[in-house]
Amino acid sequence: MTWACRECGSKAGYQPFADVGSVTFWMLNQGSPGSVPPVWLQLNNPDIEKACNAKLDMSTITPDTKQADGWMKYTIPMQTFDCPNPEQMNQLLWNTKEGLTSNIQMCLDNVQINRPGAPTASPAAPAAAGRRLLGE
Repeated sequence: MTWACRECGSKAGYQPFADVGSVTFWMLNQGSPGSVPPVWLQLNNPDIEKACNAKLDMSTITPDTKQADGWMKYTIPMQTFDCPNPEQMNQLLWNTKEGLTSNIQMCLDNVQINRPGAPTASPAAPAAAGRRLLGE
């Protein structure tokens, strides 16, 4: 699953991760609500075939908030990605861990890029009302 800004990262004015302090998002493991899905997160740019050095194993990161319905809020500081050139990156990539042979079901909500000093609203918790799983 990705969040991407196509053809960004290499053009001035279109660098979504330049001067970013952190990334915040809500995640839900639909197959086992409340547990962390077996995924890693990486910051990269497939257009220029570059990536930050760290693939973050989400099971090793403690969520900021964990709701009773299974949604978990994460704030990942940019330095955690170990990225020498974050201004060149244009994609957040959540991918299944190597060696998994089954599909996972997960949801993401309220993905937010946070810049130091910029006014930001705390991403709201996902609302359960009106949501349906794919295939329902």
